[in-house]
Amino acid sequence: MHGEPEDELEDALRAQLRDLDLVAVTPYVALRQRASKRRSPRRSFAVAAGAVVVILIGATVGDRLRESRSVTPSSAAVANGDCGARTSQLDASGRLVGVAKDSTTILIRPLSEVRSETDTWFDWYMTGGGLLAVYAESADGSRIAPTFNEPVGHDSFLVRFRLPGAGCWQLHSERSGGQLSGDVWLQVLAPGAATASPNYANVDCGATSPRDAAGRLIGTTRDSTAILVTGPADVGAGTDLTFTWQMTSGDASPLIVYAQHADGSRIAANSIEPLGSDDFVVRLVFPKPGCWRLHSDRIGGKLSGDVWIQVSLRR
Repeated sequence: MHGEPEDELEDALRAQLRDLDLVAVTPYVALRQRASKRRSPRRSFAVAAGAVVVILIGATVGDRLRESRSVTPSSAAVANGDCGARTSQLDASGRLVGVAKDSTTILIRPLSEVRSETDTWFDWYMTGGGLLAVYAESADGSRIAPTFNEPVGHDSFLVRFRLPGAGCWQLHSERSGGQLSGDVWLQVLAPGAATASPNYANVDCGATSPRDAAGRLIGTTRDSTAILVTGPADVGAGTDLTFTWQMTSGDASPLIVYAQHADGSRIAANSIEPLGSDDFVVRLVFPKPGCWRLHSDRIGGKLSGDVWIQVSLRR
């Protein structure tokens, strides 16, 4: 008689343990059964497509976060268009030093004051392999491509931008298919704004235009013309200088020449005399020292190109 309550208690405990075991095991069994069911081809395709979409979205978001790390909506650059402390540092030669997270080196020199709505040329150095890919991004996130981008050496390029607005601009460049990349930040002035730029009379652009075996400056073009310019050994400001100018065109069209200083000011040639169908004598007087761009065109501007020359102080 005394053993019956104990037996009933033991039976009750065993029943509760079975219930607990079912609670713990049932979800696992259900999941195994669900996983063992064959999915239809349509559902498998939907799952695979969804995974691809998720991967693409993640890659795009990551890329945008990487590219936009320089400017955020709450940054001062967006608020007032001023790069401030973000402006890239200058090296000893006055070149803007790029910020990169890899082994590349980026050094950029504007060859004139950087103003909006004005063509600005850049002497662009970036180590790596392959072509140079470049874009400029404003503080509001809008981007523009360069209007000119050509190599002038193994790691040297000549790049031209026409930036549509003043403010802080990020110049992004890549090589080796994007494996190497970096950025430079600079302040772009409005057309009539006062400048706080360095002394452009001392800007050196002597290495921009290469020379051929005869010592002639080789013009940079994007068309079928070839430009070769021979000048005096000592190019000083305030002196009447004579240049021999060869520019091919295929016809007898006149040659047009002007020179543009690094500060944006221009002068016209004093005289241009033809020596043949493609050879001319050009006389120029540079009013001040610094880096000068010598621009020439023929056939109404259909053929054009540029040469850069360093003008020293008159002795």
